[in-house]
This record gives sequence, C-alpha cells and structure tokens, in this order.
Amino acid sequence: MQDLNSPSTKARQEATRRLNDYIERVRRDWHIPGLALSLVKDDEVLFSKGYGVRKVGETKHVTEHTLFGSSSVTKTFTAAAIGLLVDEQKLDWDDPVISYIPDFQLYDPYVTQEITIRDLLSARSGLEGGDLMRFGGDFDRREVIRRLRFQKPLYGFRTRAGSYTFMYTVAGLIIEAVTGQRWESFIKERFFKPLGMNASGTSQQTLLRTKNAAMPHIEANGEQESYFTSIPDNVGPGTGIVSNAVELAQWARLHLNNGHYKQKRILSSEVIRELHTPQIVDTSEAARALHPESHFITYGLGWFLSDYRGYKVVEAPGSSLGMGALITLLPEERFGMVLLTNGGNTQHIQAVLKHQLIDWYLEIQDRDWNSKYLQLYKQQQEQVKEWVVRDWAMLEANHIQNTQPSLPLKEYAGAYEDLFYGTATITEEANHLTFHFGPMEGDLEHWHYDTFKLTWKKPVVGIDFITFVLDRNGQVEELRIPSISTFKRRQRP
Repeated sequence: MQDLNSPSTKARQEATRRLNDYIERVRRDWHIPGLALSLVKDDEVLFSKGYGVRKVGETKHVTEHTLFGSSSVTKTFTAAAIGLLVDEQKLDWDDPVISYIPDFQLYDPYVTQEITIRDLLSARSGLEGGDLMRFGGDFDRREVIRRLRFQKPLYGFRTRAGSYTFMYTVAGLIIEAVTGQRWESFIKERFFKPLGMNASGTSQQTLLRTKNAAMPHIEANGEQESYFTSIPDNVGPGTGIVSNAVELAQWARLHLNNGHYKQKRILSSEVIRELHTPQIVDTSEAARALHPESHFITYGLGWFLSDYRGYKVVEAPGSSLGMGALITLLPEERFGMVLLTNGGNTQHIQAVLKHQLIDWYLEIQDRDWNSKYLQLYKQQQEQVKEWVVRDWAMLEANHIQNTQPSLPLKEYAGAYEDLFYGTATITEEANHLTFHFGPMEGDLEHWHYDTFKLTWKKPVVGIDFITFVLDRNGQVEELRIPSISTFKRRQRP
C-alpha cells in the first residue's frame, strides 16, 4: 500500500494494479454496483478512484467525484460543529440540553433535566431505534423533538451505546439556537467552504440535482435494483450530508492533521482530541463481529473508536437504504481511507476493505478478509433461515383455522396514529387491504380472527402480523404491529 507513494513508477503501478484487482473482486463477490475510494497519508490524498456504475442498467461510471449519501458520517460534522462552538466559548460539551432548548422533553423527567450535549453526541440517552418516525408525517425538526417525549427508553440513561439519529437532530437545533444559523448553512460556511467541498450538500435531494450522482440499490430476487426514497430533512444533522470520495478525503485530512487544513486551523487540537475520545463502550454483538481482532470498541463524539494490531482506529461508518459510507483513520500513522458504495451488504463490505487496506498499509501478514467475511455472511444467512423456519413452524402451530374477521374489510380501512411515529393508513380496494407507512407498504391477508398477515413490499421484505383491536361498541380502536408500534384509530368525521 505504501508503494502508492513510491518514487518508483514500477512500484506505484504494481501497487495500483493490486489494489484495483482486489476492489473489483470484492465488488463482484458482494454484488456492489458502484464504489469510490480515497486513501490519505501525511496530509496528502495518495489515491482516489471510482469503480463500477452509478446505476444498474446504465453505463455511466462511478468516479472519485461521484456523489453518494454519507448517512451517519454526517454525525462527525455535527459533532465537530458543536466543537467549533466550544472553541469559541459559546457553549460547553456538558451543558444541559434544556439550557438551549427549554421545551425539550424526554419520556423520563430525570433524563430530561440531566441530559447534556455530550450525551446527545455519544449515543447514551437510553433510546434506541425509532428511525421510522421520519416517515410518519411531514414533521419539521421541532416537531421531531416534541415527539421524543413519547418514546420509552430501551436502556438506562448512560448505561450503554444505542443508535439514535434523532439526538443529532437535537444537536442541530442547539447549533441554530446558539448561532442563529440553520444547521445546513453553518456546515457549509464553517466546513464545506474552507475545505473546498464545493460539490457536497446537506440533503439527499442533492443527489437528484446533480448529474454525477450514484443511485442507491437494494436486493430484489438476488439482484441489485435501483431504488431511491428521499430521507426527510428532519434528520439532516444525523444523516443528511451528500459528498464524494475526494471531498470526504479533505475531511479525513483535517482530522489526521489535528484540526488544521492547508496550514489553517479550523478546529483546535483539544476539540479533535475530545471528538476522538471514548465516551461509552459498545458491547453489541454486531460491533464485535465487525471488529474481530479488537480488544475494545467504544463510541466517542460522532466517531467509533477501537484498536487493531496495537493501533488506535477512529472510524465513522454509515449506511442507509442502498448506500454505504465509511471513513477510517489511523491517527498515529496519519493514514486514512474513505469508502462509498451504492449497494450490497454495507457493513460486511466496509469490514472487508477496511481490514485489508490497513493490513497492506501496515505491511503485516496478508489475510483474505474477503473470504472470511463471505463465509461469515453465509453462516449468518443460514442461521436466519433456521430462525425463519422455526418461527414459522411456531406460527403455524398457533394458527387457528376457519375463522373470519369480525367486520367487513372496509371497516378496517382508515388512518391510525401513534404519538411518536405519526400516521399509518389501511386502504381497501377490491376486497383487499394494504398497509402504508411512509415509503413502506405491504399487503394484508387474513390470518385468524382480527389478525392479518402482512407481506412487505419493496423496500422492506418479509412477513409481519397486524392485529386490530375492537372497542366495546364493536368498532376498530387500534392496530398493533409489533415491529413498529400500536397505532390508535383516528376519529372518523
């Protein structure tokens, strides 16, 4: 890998050939339509290239300038924006959230009073999931924050790391409260402009407005199929940034150079150190599977932190529907990489290339990480199949035959509301019910009594069950879908 910077033309050519061959192998094995990669060393972009196509079925190739959604890599920008305000002594990491958003409220009154900006950025609020709320209505960011009070925590406050994008929505509004600027304009002015990130944007709509953009892909019947669904701007500070491999490499340079870019200080070394300092341990099985040789895995402020072969690793992985992004840094070596994909199994692809490229850079014994993770993925898929067969057998055993719904199908149709998630609807057409929730849709088939089997369509696949509950007057009062929530029937006009 270090031969990419060799004074020998022959050595550089051989290193490039080896890298290209490996990436094409990984892309083929994992069915990745398109991929872009940048490598950074000693404040210089050593390598930047695109592979594959922007959209399946078309011939336009991915280049190093092709835009991708960066998903949770966005969190590193929002955390750094807070760091800028710390540098300017306009706030402190440990200030209570309610000091800046007085009407902020969570389910637990104690947590409402005690939660700090540091807690928001380090994913230790006790909340987990809930991302589907972004699809339940046309909510602005203040409405998103208002609805947080209705979601029960899954963990104790500050006891473990949990994935919760909406905490970054809160952080974005704190930036607005302190500066008077919307999160979008602050990020563009304070980071994009000085780093020369002129093609980057703060909304997925940027993908639709540019000619050189990769489209997301999801798997359908074993094939990658283009699928785009817009993520609302209400989660912009957690997932909204769109960029390319060249421009995100500048973000990596800033962090590897201790807050400086082209001899200009943008962030203090104290803020960089704080961003890259562990705040809470990540004990999840998923994290361990993706870090098989790490002794510890923690979360800092927008960044994951771990060890590998005696080196500190700082990384920001991101994935959304059909898109993946990863920035990985080895600060002591001033080495980093940016990886962007538009399909395939995001987490495993990131793990393969991250480990392989670090091994090559460190010039340690070669291992075939691609084969390792392909085997792991195969085992996981087989395990899932066993679970599905077992669970379906249990469902069939409890399936009560020869029952009928309590009401005509049209009586189940209508709008249903959850205080946190928003609105879901049931429609009836040609003696058939369909469930709708944002971009998610599925067909209902009677199972028994007032329970229906829900077969999801694209983008979600699989089976769920919906149970309708009647009130004392024999009218539908609510629907229960265990994978989401319980939705109350709206009053009919």
